[in-house]
Amino acid sequence: MTDAAPPKVPTLGERIERLESRFAIQDLAARYSVAVDSKDIDSLVRLYVEDFVITPDQVGRDAVRARFHGLLKTFGRSIHLIVGQTVDFASAEHALGTVYCRAEAERPDGWAVSMIGYFDRYERRDREWLIAARQVRTFYERPLSPPPLERFGMSSDPSERDAHLPYHWPSFGAFPESLEG
Repeated sequence: MTDAAPPKVPTLGERIERLESRFAIQDLAARYSVAVDSKDIDSLVRLYVEDFVITPDQVGRDAVRARFHGLLKTFGRSIHLIVGQTVDFASAEHALGTVYCRAEAERPDGWAVSMIGYFDRYERRDREWLIAARQVRTFYERPLSPPPLERFGMSSDPSERDAHLPYHWPSFGAFPESLEG
């Protein structure tokens, strides 16, 4: 028989705090998807810690901004669907997560569908959960035909764009150099 103390049972306040943290982290994935699809770089940048490292020579939110500016130029319209997410807490201020995403994107040679895994490290800074590190891995990417609007019987006529996403977002139309620009 050992004299080991029983494991500490979290208080109701600690359990509520953990649930609020989990929801805030899950919200990061949804906000990321909407920001990419609307090409809202300012919103994307705010999801990352201020000292986010892209490469040893590219650190900080200005580097994140430049990275997304380059990335978002490579496709026109897109839709990112979160299809699963895990969150594991290392402490009250640190967590690890995996986000599965199905993305459809308009490329110069047509639409493509991708299955993506984001392997994230999150940190809470000033009571806000942010992405502190991210590795992106693709399961696959393949052409998607016919294009999504036509597939669902919707017009791709530019005069009818305001009725459809992503044209609803001012940031999408204002984004320079997009395929639809």
